[in-house]
Amino acid sequence: MAMSEGECVRLDLNESPLPPPREVIEAAAREVERANRYPEPSRLRLLESLLADYAGVPEGYVAVFNGGDEALRVIIERLGGEGVAAPRYSFTMYKYLSRALGSALEELEMEDDGEWWRLREPLEPRSRLVIIDSPNNPTGSPLLSEDLAVSMLEKGHTLVVDEAYYEFYGKSLAGLTEAYDNIIVLRTMSKAFALAGLRVGYLIARPSTLERLAAKALPFPISRPSLEAAIKALELRSYASEIVRYVEAMKPRYRAALEKAGFKVYGSKTNFLLTRAPSTDALKKLDDRCVRVRRTELGPEWVRVTVGGEKELKALINALSD
Repeated sequence: MAMSEGECVRLDLNESPLPPPREVIEAAAREVERANRYPEPSRLRLLESLLADYAGVPEGYVAVFNGGDEALRVIIERLGGEGVAAPRYSFTMYKYLSRALGSALEELEMEDDGEWWRLREPLEPRSRLVIIDSPNNPTGSPLLSEDLAVSMLEKGHTLVVDEAYYEFYGKSLAGLTEAYDNIIVLRTMSKAFALAGLRVGYLIARPSTLERLAAKALPFPISRPSLEAAIKALELRSYASEIVRYVEAMKPRYRAALEKAGFKVYGSKTNFLLTRAPSTDALKKLDDRCVRVRRTELGPEWVRVTVGGEKELKALINALSD
């Protein structure tokens, strides 16, 4: 009997295989009873203060949004009038939002060096607004060094660094926000903090830069349950490191299973693996067994596989075993 979509193994959305701690769940649940009330501004200021401390930047350098997608919408709507430059293979929302908001999209070429991907140099975007995900989705590769970022900033580009997978990479360019007013760092609590369903994203930038975006932002950026869950998550922030350690321990096992089945697998500084299947038949096998992976723009045999838990790994191995 065919499985329903809800019963499928989901390795296509880069979600955490582990839930947040019980205290975080309870903090969100308590606020459902007060869903008739908007969030208190003081609690939002507390969350922004906790995020600034977590990011190692001064107070006032953080603004919270309803997920990273909403933050990107605000940036492109406010700053993308002359066009947006982004890596050819990157987070799909860059292209979607650029089209939806009428901004011309300039694709920055990328190249494969065997284990990792990189931006092709010299990197000379024509567009003033440049968005680069580093580590990159879907390749899993870091794309942006500090030297390259500084070079672009000093040439006058407004640089948005998407650090959605910061916790898995461990390196950040957030420190540059104190020296430059034309860099914006985008992060999310969806991945390492396991809050994907609560939609908590945030920007790190100089206060003057954030003020330029304020007119396009929402007055109540996130819900009461999301706000209180995020506050509690940051008060218990060590659990995010535990999730990262779990994913890093599972990653070689996922890689070995895929390589045994003939997949080419690339290095990754994220919670997913970019792979090239030996044939589209192998991907059909996954579909038939209700194991969902993410197709990419690289071609019909290229897929992104989330690093999940033991149950998901067993389903993946079984689907590819023959």
